[in-house]
Amino acid sequence: MLLETSDLSETYSFTIYNKSDLRQSYTLFSKAPDVEPAVEHITSHAILVARGIPPGDGIATFVIQSNGFYAICGSMYQDEAVQMYALDRKPVRLGTGIGASAKAGTTCVLKASPDNPCSGSLVVEQGEGKLGSFCLKTGVFHYKEAQSNGYIVALGLSTAPNTHVGVHASFIPSPRTAYQITPSKIYYIVPSAFRANEAKPDEVDLSKAVQVDFSTAPRDVQIIHDNENKLSIFSDVPLPTPKL
Repeated sequence: MLLETSDLSETYSFTIYNKSDLRQSYTLFSKAPDVEPAVEHITSHAILVARGIPPGDGIATFVIQSNGFYAICGSMYQDEAVQMYALDRKPVRLGTGIGASAKAGTTCVLKASPDNPCSGSLVVEQGEGKLGSFCLKTGVFHYKEAQSNGYIVALGLSTAPNTHVGVHASFIPSPRTAYQITPSKIYYIVPSAFRANEAKPDEVDLSKAVQVDFSTAPRDVQIIHDNENKLSIFSDVPLPTPKL
């Protein structure tokens, strides 16, 4: 499942080789972003899902943009039977540089709808995002009302959320707050099938997942799923001991 961009240098690529004895499925999650001020709970979502990868020579590939993030706001509801999204989105640039070369990240201001304070649109204003972050400012509403109406702010790619691509993470915002949101460069491949955009259950066993940290890893990562049901980055797979 591929998300194409015009510049491959701006993508992260995960190639998973299913060398196990069973047909496998894989789900891509990201680590939750850092958010200041802290929020009560941040939900990670299934970004991409590959199902039914055959054993032996089967391959799954995920390609995502590394910096093409969007701020997303609105109402989002999803269960086993239905999905409902009523969202607005704006592309954001993260803050870069230090000192004289510093460029502030994008600031998105949430303008509430007059007929529903827990709905509205994002307006881009002068940048106040810190290094590696963008800023999102909320307006006047009641937190409990936001909870009951499924009101969220989220971080995602240009096509998220839909039936094939999920947001990276979401949280219920507080009113009158300026958030600094810093996307993580850490991703997880979980050997299980979720629905795209499904919230990651707290009980998901990440010990069975493989973690990829793109602050140190190359942009193109190869992963082996072996016949012991273990996922390993190719460079971490031990070489076989030569026979004497």
